Amino acid sequence: MPFRKASASGSFWPEDPPGGLVGIARLAAESPLIEAKRRVEYLEIGTRSLVGKCLSPRMPFVWTINPYRGCEFGCGYCYARYTHEFMELRDPALFETRIFAKHFDADTFRARLCRQHTRVCIPAKRSRRWPVAFHRGYYRRRHKVENFFCRIKRYRRLSTRYEKLAITFLAFVQLAAVVDWLIH
Repeated sequence: MPFRKASASGSFWPEDPPGGLVGIARLAAESPLIEAKRRVEYLEIGTRSLVGKCLSPRMPFVWTINPYRGCEFGCGYCYARYTHEFMELRDPALFETRIFAKHFDADTFRARLCRQHTRVCIPAKRSRRWPVAFHRGYYRRRHKVENFFCRIKRYRRLSTRYEKLAITFLAFVQLAAVVDWLIH
């Protein structure tokens, strides 16, 4: 296979895809606008699941949750930049200015967690026609864990995954946890 040169936009693919848009590119093109700020557009995109399986042996976890595509921070080294090319968005600046929020379906998410033999602890909205049972004690604990993660996201090293090795990342998480415990 001959080596293909990059185009002016930095992509190795042709500028105009042949034929009509298919798959996620079609979903992205049809996405309704949720909110527009001065610099960023937020669009809603359909998805099969918010949960993904992490196959890397370097990561200390198996399951990931990714609720969006795109990022306002625009770090040049970001590994996720190429995902916009799957949606036929070739301009690198669109990764920072056009963010696609994945549609959340609580019933599908609950079913996925149950198939993985995970204890589901998601309360239903009050306006739901048929209530969903959940354990209030587990929910209180889950709420405390979520609040903890919200507090440690203040440390930019953790929220941007600055530490590349799992052991140093875990050490910084532990340090942040101790500082949080001392403060709160």
